[in-house]
Amino acid sequence: MSTWINVFQSFLDFCKKRKIPVVVAAGNKPGVEYAHDSYPQALSQPDDTMIIVGGVTQTGALYTTTVQDPDGCIAVYAPAENIAVPKPGGAIPGVVEQAGTSHAAAIVVRKQSYKFP
Repeated sequence: MSTWINVFQSFLDFCKKRKIPVVVAAGNKPGVEYAHDSYPQALSQPDDTMIIVGGVTQTGALYTTTVQDPDGCIAVYAPAENIAVPKPGGAIPGVVEQAGTSHAAAIVVRKQSYKFP
């Protein structure tokens, strides 16, 4: 195992011991085909605190580039398209719409943050 994987596994163990959730995006095709084929998702265990987030469309259908999940490691799904994010540049940058499971994960982090003062 590479050094960064060992470091991340130690981080996951630290979070598990303290019941701290770790939210990660499931990933998007074509970068990777399956959720369990990429890191840190491949390190997820049934009893850890990692929350793997997949994406859905505005109608609730699976977001087209969300990775496949034959092992059932995606724990939750959140909106993954037409997400308003800050546009780069300027003092008041405005917003643009983007898509992907990273944005879905950010939505889940926001919801999870209410549980930890």
